[in-house]
Amino acid sequence: MNADHEVIQKVSRDLKQSRLQFESGKIFKNLSGRIGHIFDGVVYRNKVTRMDLPEDDEAALARIQAVAVTAKQAGEPVLLDEDLDYLLDHLAALNPQVRDKGVYFLFNDLLHMQAFSDKQLHYVKDTLLSDDFLFYHILEPQNDGVFKRSFSVLILSALLYADRSTYHTFSDAELVAIIDRVTAYIVLEADGRGYIGTKGWGHAYTHVGNVFDEIMASDLNRANKLFFLTVFLQGYRHMSVPLVFGEDHRLAMTFSYLANRDNFFAEYFLTLLKDWQASILLVRPQENEAFWNRWYNRNRLLQALIVRNDFPDAIMDYLNEIVTMY
Repeated sequence: MNADHEVIQKVSRDLKQSRLQFESGKIFKNLSGRIGHIFDGVVYRNKVTRMDLPEDDEAALARIQAVAVTAKQAGEPVLLDEDLDYLLDHLAALNPQVRDKGVYFLFNDLLHMQAFSDKQLHYVKDTLLSDDFLFYHILEPQNDGVFKRSFSVLILSALLYADRSTYHTFSDAELVAIIDRVTAYIVLEADGRGYIGTKGWGHAYTHVGNVFDEIMASDLNRANKLFFLTVFLQGYRHMSVPLVFGEDHRLAMTFSYLANRDNFFAEYFLTLLKDWQASILLVRPQENEAFWNRWYNRNRLLQALIVRNDFPDAIMDYLNEIVTMY
């Protein structure tokens, strides 16, 4: 795992350097290409190593229920630290009743009840952003670690929403640090599966979209938001598995909100679309699954953007111009 840590650190350093240079105005139009090179430089493992995953489904469901009852019956809802750690550990559970309908639903309830102390909120944030959660077995072929990774992102988005609406405890510096970690996750996450057999939702790109929305709603400067947007769209471009579980419409909704709130965002988004189109015109079809998955992921996203029909005129005109070319 030390080798994985080195890869994560290198990607993180390269992204942070790019973000700082973008913020200072040293790079602008070539940011997308630069980010693309970071994606292309990642080398993945060829086998899955042993994972330590929870196997106590019945006990977990009972404890989750007990924590929920105790919190709801208390005059002042309080979450014990040991219960918090137990819930976090079970984000890796393969049973969706434990992970999704159990831990995730309970986290939302506890955040709504303001059961977390400020110290606990920061602890959860730091835990979710750690290598052992956000990047758990991320450099290996498709594996069950995707649930722990993806649900770390999902819980993080719930934390950000709760902080923005109620807690107000995360500083701007912490939000920028979250951008740095989540963009590194986007670069490294190659598993974009949606609903996975009997194990439930992976849905990494939908969950990243939730974090993206919260960052866009923050008071951070434009540069940080545009940087996140650039990495997010490059991640979609590089995903080599089919994104067919609503990710296209989810991203279209996000991009529409962004483009319609500020002319500068709209112009920059149009620049990213043109960069993508220029790269498409240079490629030759390849006889492999990854190429065609990326090709049709793009088609679906462009169609979702066009179907919304609520982007500024310059973007809609461009989409209609290229629609016959993809």
